[in-house]
Amino acid sequence: MAMARLVRLNSIDSSAKSLQGILGSLRGISGSPSLILNQSSSSSLSQSLLPRSSHPLAYAAFSRNFSTYRGYDLHDRYRRRTAVNWGVRFVPQQEAYVIERFGKFSKVLEAGLHLLIPFVDRIAYVHSLKEQTIEIPEQPAVTTDNVSIRVNGVLFVKVIDAEKASYGNDNVMIAVTQLAQTVMRSAIGKMPLDKTFMERDTLNANIVEAINDVASQWGLTCRRYEIRDIIPPPAIRESMEMQAEAERKKRAEIIEAEGKRQAVILTSEAAKMDSINRATGEAEAIRIISEALQGKGGQSVLT
Repeated sequence: MAMARLVRLNSIDSSAKSLQGILGSLRGISGSPSLILNQSSSSSLSQSLLPRSSHPLAYAAFSRNFSTYRGYDLHDRYRRRTAVNWGVRFVPQQEAYVIERFGKFSKVLEAGLHLLIPFVDRIAYVHSLKEQTIEIPEQPAVTTDNVSIRVNGVLFVKVIDAEKASYGNDNVMIAVTQLAQTVMRSAIGKMPLDKTFMERDTLNANIVEAINDVASQWGLTCRRYEIRDIIPPPAIRESMEMQAEAERKKRAEIIEAEGKRQAVILTSEAAKMDSINRATGEAEAIRIISEALQGKGGQSVLT
């Protein structure tokens, strides 16, 4: 019995040592610097997985993305996966590849078949040439009559110069979004509250013009901008609703008064026509009698 118990204890001790060895291996793997993703690092995902010091060739095969932004995920859907240079590349329609040679800008590849030099040429940026829609989040603005409102909108932009879009700004989509917010606040600050509702088309056109003055330096063009919602404070909104209700009542009263006026006019016209018709009938009767009296035997009728 004692021997059997000793054998079982040795077996358990051996299993425990094996388990400790496995856990140690797992800790060694999980602690490896080549597999840890640094969340706060400014490097991209490829730099985290394949450090330049340990995998120089693999790192060269990866490339930067123009829409990578540190700690900001609003435009994740604008990220475009860059391609690996295998020597032969097919560029899809409505896309542009920016090529760097020895770290310096070389050329822009348009749609079609292209030949590249592996490990010398690098596909640094990939841009979509399609029109893109950017939602402008709700933000405060103050009109000239000192009314604080909240405004949001939609921005439509398109890349027209891939080189400028790659090197003109760290993140062109974030930049044009911030620019649109600034321009919108500035444009609304030059108008009273009433005009922001009545002249929305003019306001949109002014915003587009102001954005294009700067966005052209980033290789972008703003096709159009649409203000979606203008939200005044609750007190202002209540007074606007009361004003609108009073305006509706006023229009209803005017329409009712106009109807009564029209009815009176029509009644008067009818009475006038009736009097004219009666007078015309009487005159016609008198004329007929007069002609009858002037004819032969007319005097005998009177006698």
